[in-house]
Amino acid sequence: MAQLVNQLAHQYLQVKALQRLYQLANQLQLQSVQATTQVAVQVQQAQAMAQLVNQLAHQYLQVKALQHLYQQANQLQLQSAQATTQVVVQVQQVQAMVQGNASTSASTSASLSNSVSASISTSESVSTSTSLSDSASTSASLSDSASISSALNHSQAPAQQPAGPGRSNGRKLPNTGTASNQFAGLGLE
Repeated sequence: MAQLVNQLAHQYLQVKALQRLYQLANQLQLQSVQATTQVAVQVQQAQAMAQLVNQLAHQYLQVKALQHLYQQANQLQLQSAQATTQVVVQVQQVQAMVQGNASTSASTSASLSNSVSASISTSESVSTSTSLSDSASTSASLSDSASISSALNHSQAPAQQPAGPGRSNGRKLPNTGTASNQFAGLGLE
């Protein structure tokens, strides 16, 4: 009996040890599961962090690209403003040239009008001079005629002769000429 009790006690101790080992194994398995779960969670977190880093990197590249595009847009806007200013200046220059051409045309028209007026005035002066020349010629002709007439009258004036028998104190009548001498009346006999 004593041996049997000893064997039972020994087996009891063995069962207690096995139970203890079983409990420890369960605890270790539970801890392993928990650790595995934690590792899985950490892996998921790490994967999420990696995705977040990738997203941040992508967003950083997008921000850089947007900054570059913004700088290009500013440059294009500046170039557009400069081009607009140049176009405005060119339009003003063209308008000034058009106004200058109009002024030149008006000046040319005025010059042509003045030239035409001067030509007309010159023509009128020439016409007046011609008329005056004609008048002078007429006057000269009249003067020549008057001189000839005066010369004729002077040549036909009778000489004073003393009164004598058969003569009177009156003038001698001019010789009116004959059929044979038609110029006798001019005092050219």
